[in-house]
Amino acid sequence: MGQTTITPKLRRIVVVTKSTCKEIHAENKQPSVESVLHPEFAQAANERADLAHDEHHATLDIVQQILNKYALSYRKVSRDDSNYILPLDTDLVITVGGDGTFLATSHFVSSRQGTAILGVMSSSTSIGHYCLANASNFAEIFDKLVLGALQPTPILRLSATLNGKELPLPVLNEVTVTDERPVAGTAKYTLLVGNEHQVHASFGLIVSTPSGSTGSYCSAGGKVLNVYDRNFGYQGLGIVSPPNKTIILRSGTLTESDEVYVRSEMDTGKIFIDGKYLCYEFIRGSELVVSTSEELDLLAYVNRDCNLPYMK
Repeated sequence: MGQTTITPKLRRIVVVTKSTCKEIHAENKQPSVESVLHPEFAQAANERADLAHDEHHATLDIVQQILNKYALSYRKVSRDDSNYILPLDTDLVITVGGDGTFLATSHFVSSRQGTAILGVMSSSTSIGHYCLANASNFAEIFDKLVLGALQPTPILRLSATLNGKELPLPVLNEVTVTDERPVAGTAKYTLLVGNEHQVHASFGLIVSTPSGSTGSYCSAGGKVLNVYDRNFGYQGLGIVSPPNKTIILRSGTLTESDEVYVRSEMDTGKIFIDGKYLCYEFIRGSELVVSTSEELDLLAYVNRDCNLPYMK
């Protein structure tokens, strides 16, 4: 069998993988999950960890076999390797894991150099909303990609500027403003959107991208947008509503030219970027501006209809 011709845009590929729970436990010399009250739960958890481990490595093997089939050179790295820097001339990043691996990797992928990203869900135990491929269809997906029959979708990302300094990584899912100990009314901030502003006391505030609108933003009542939408939204979390006060700016959908301004009225405020990945102090008087730009877009091979099941 002759060597398959490849397209020039796939000369440099990086495969990003993860450590399974089983590997993490072994590395940290942690015992298997145990339970005195409900041993059946512990057994189920250990069986799930074994399944996830086996399926993950089987999927990773398939990905590497297909890349070798095309005689493509690639580098395999771990998402936990903090010393690794993605080369600027990378053509394609393939994540093998789930949404967590895709999300963590996306922060370092820039469309300015034409780098695209493809997520491969490695186990049936994973969540793979961003993952277009899996073990059973990766060969077919990659064939289409190589032939140019599959094109990446530009996905809108957000920029967060704290006290006049842009935070280093683009936001794929959401920016969350809350208190260090978020209970009813402890997250206090002044919110400015357009020409309207108001001080809110609540559990917090979420500013979401279209692709991230199916997560906590949706659960809080935010409007789900198509993954390829060019708008973004904000949603207050459990805003305290006194009888004599009309609450405005509970939620809304904004255009690319809009900004969300938040001023902290908290002594122990926090800003979280994409869930747990990044956290910043947001103390009283601190100012946050959330905006977007086409330059921040993530070029991703995703299912363009992946958000439809969540839309009402």
